[in-house]
Amino acid sequence: MRRSTGIRRLQPAWFKYALVGLLIVGIIFRFINLDKKVYWHDEVYTSLRITAHTRSELVERAFNGNIITPADLQEYQQIDPNRGFWLAMYLSGVEDAQHPPLYYAIAYWWVQIFGNSIAIIRSLSAFSSLLIFPCLYWLCLELFESRLVTGVAIALMAVSPFQVLFAQEAREYSLWATTILLCSAALLYAIRRQAKFAWTVYGVSLIVSLYTFLFTGLVAIGHSLYVLAINPSYSLSLTDFRVNKSIISYVITSTIALIVLLPWFYFIFTYIEIVRATSAWSSISLPPLISLQLSALNFSRSFVDFGHRIDSPGVYWLIVPFLLLQLYSLCFLCSHTPPRVWLFVLTLIGSTALILGIPDLIIGGQRFTVTRYLIPCFLGLQLSTAYLIAAWLSSIHAFWRQMGLAIASLLIVSGILSCAMSSQAETWWNKVVSYDNPKIAKIINASENPIVVSDAFATNPGNVVSLSYLLNENVRLLLLPEISRLPTPPDIPEQFSNIFFLDLPNDYLNQFQEKYRSSLTLIGERAWRLKTKV
Repeated sequence: MRRSTGIRRLQPAWFKYALVGLLIVGIIFRFINLDKKVYWHDEVYTSLRITAHTRSELVERAFNGNIITPADLQEYQQIDPNRGFWLAMYLSGVEDAQHPPLYYAIAYWWVQIFGNSIAIIRSLSAFSSLLIFPCLYWLCLELFESRLVTGVAIALMAVSPFQVLFAQEAREYSLWATTILLCSAALLYAIRRQAKFAWTVYGVSLIVSLYTFLFTGLVAIGHSLYVLAINPSYSLSLTDFRVNKSIISYVITSTIALIVLLPWFYFIFTYIEIVRATSAWSSISLPPLISLQLSALNFSRSFVDFGHRIDSPGVYWLIVPFLLLQLYSLCFLCSHTPPRVWLFVLTLIGSTALILGIPDLIIGGQRFTVTRYLIPCFLGLQLSTAYLIAAWLSSIHAFWRQMGLAIASLLIVSGILSCAMSSQAETWWNKVVSYDNPKIAKIINASENPIVVSDAFATNPGNVVSLSYLLNENVRLLLLPEISRLPTPPDIPEQFSNIFFLDLPNDYLNQFQEKYRSSLTLIGERAWRLKTKV
């Protein structure tokens, strides 16, 4: 018989009504103003993938020194009837093998059926984010055996600023969060039932998650440690070889899942140099203080996110209470639940956190500061926080019931306010290299005879296409091969009186200043304006 998690089954009378209301609010936030925020660099690559275009094609045809219009760039974001599904998946494997094809396969047919607008593409993530609720419901019932914990977890998830933000992004991460919860619930179900059907469900869900995002492998490592930890009755000695049935079933199931993933491993290993080149940025170390600040912000964003960046004044006074609450919730979980509960949450968090964080400390990098990589950690912390609040709400002591109600109200109000602020914004911290594009585009569009100059270095192609979504038809673009390959800066036609440079090397910028005898004005991160005398 399984030990109780210590939560009384009694729920407050108002609880169901509040839960339904929060679900409605959460759904509204996921779909409101879907096309308001800038369509940023990574989303541009989503459109490249699902329209069967490639970065190399974009660079070869658009970044060749010819003057083009924003509409010319948009051609690489549009559906081409001559480029079919299998070509799109093949090209995705060639140029972007670190991102498995499931989300992009679904997105391909999504835009074929419903259209190719920004709102339509992002709506796929919004709809997939709704599946997180039944998966979370199942996981909480399997793990905690308490409808109160389940309800609190769903309420927190409904208005989680982080979950809502990524539900409005044309990437696979909202779907990944759903599949993590699904395969986690399926694992607990399989361990409990010990039936072939149950392990088949887990295997299928694991395959789906692996084909959504490869970092599911980190979650699977956590699952394997959990299965070993809760099944200590095994021996690997030559004289007394015994293995628990759950362990055997898990090994067989996970092995089959890896075999099913082999076709995608072909692309990963065949095009490993491209994978290394496109993910090399994650190996670049950040200053320790910056890494600490980013990590602190990231781990608070499940509950509060007013768009603060690391240099925002007073932000750490705001987020520290939320960080301490999550840390305390883990301690509370470990001291009030049986090992089968707290071990599951700790392995879900720890397998990802340690595997990403330790290499950053030893060999350098910024993997642990990338929010989307930490989704399993955020889910685990939301589970522990939900348990803490539910335990307080069901306490026999009035003080702790009031404390639970106060903390729950604080988290819900901060989540709603965060989502409300984010829903009205044109950009947010997760737009990274494209964060300043709305501001830059407004300045360009308000200028007389503007031209944008950039090159094909690093993130520039995707970021220039992102900017093109916001530019007026009269704006022109002069896009070059990588500047480092050019001996001298190009000539700008005289009719352009406002020249805008996007992420070009400083020595080239200096040469432009000398040529036009005019100084540069910084208008955004790595973006400058130069007025010529016409």
